[in-house]
Amino acid sequence: MSDEKRNQNIDKYADDLATIKSLLMDVDKRPFLEYWAFFTWGALILIGTLIHFWLRITMDLPEPKLFLYVWVPVFIIAASLETLAWLKRMTKESMSLLNQTTMKMFVAMGGVMTAMGLFLVIVVEGTGYSYVPHVVVAMYGIFMLFFGQFSYNFYFGIGYLLVMSAVVLYVLPLPKDIAYLAAGIVLGLTFIVTGELTRRAEKEDQ
Repeated sequence: MSDEKRNQNIDKYADDLATIKSLLMDVDKRPFLEYWAFFTWGALILIGTLIHFWLRITMDLPEPKLFLYVWVPVFIIAASLETLAWLKRMTKESMSLLNQTTMKMFVAMGGVMTAMGLFLVIVVEGTGYSYVPHVVVAMYGIFMLFFGQFSYNFYFGIGYLLVMSAVVLYVLPLPKDIAYLAAGIVLGLTFIVTGELTRRAEKEDQ
């Protein structure tokens, strides 16, 4: 093999390695969900928050009934649409639903959700829902930090913003109903902003 041919092969291998490296580096620049899933979560949380506040003021319903009548339907609808958004994303990326990265993410998410659910139960039993708004905001912050491992880096910033918002809500001496209202508004608006940032980032990558 001539030196010229050998150099051509080396250049080709170098180009292939550069391409593979670029693809691997771009993995964390891809959205994990369709951007409209964040808009959906934000809108549903804002609607649920306003209904929650209105029922508390007008009918003085206790938190357990509000959770059952308001938040269970919100979570079911939002989770169903989020699953649809994830399936559409996997289809768009031509990725297997059971690839190694996805399975690792599901295992990790299952552990995080179990731990956070247990923590929320402990908080409810210990405080009677008094600190649930602060805890829920912090929990969503943790999830955004988790998603930052698999998608855009700005999710980390959003996660830290939510965690700090939870600290502020905890420190401020707000009445319980106002704390619920403030937490819902913070979460709803944050998800809407996240959806818009995701939409713009996805558009730039195209």
